[in-house]
Amino acid sequence: MSEPLPSGKSSGKKLIGTTLMAAAVLLSFVLPLRPAPWNAMEITLTARKLAEGVYALVSSTADTNNPAGIPEATTGGIIVGEKGVLVIESMLNAKLANQVLDQVPRLTDKPIRYVVNTVYHGDHYYGNFLFASSATIIMHSESKRYIDQKFEEDRKFMINLMGADVGTPGRQASRW
Repeated sequence: MSEPLPSGKSSGKKLIGTTLMAAAVLLSFVLPLRPAPWNAMEITLTARKLAEGVYALVSSTADTNNPAGIPEATTGGIIVGEKGVLVIESMLNAKLANQVLDQVPRLTDKPIRYVVNTVYHGDHYYGNFLFASSATIIMHSESKRYIDQKFEEDRKFMINLMGADVGTPGRQASRW
């Protein structure tokens, strides 16, 4: 016979309580704790001319949402040079990356020669795989090292942050 534990609970009840607590802790690492900061599937990127041949890519709702304190999508840019185009950020998913790719021919007939990833966060580089292999991917060597070593970890983080239904790509996104 088992004697009651000092708290007055049987060992079976304590095991159930411990199991439930462990499950809650594990789920907190897997499930988002809050809604995504922005919905990647609802963003429409627009090009804003900053100077001759220099464009910012921003969400079409940035003018209303930002002043109201509502988080907006990642931003990027397009710079049109004499011989080609430099794109800044390839975005989180195929939907957003294709919007970047669609903007370029609206601005110029020159080819995309470079894609700059400013940081190793997935929402800045997951779209790399959609750009032509003739485009050179430029990123800091530490970002490349991080992606090489922790791609799956970063991908899980981004899915947890942004949601599983935003089209976060697999390993092909790490092309450079």
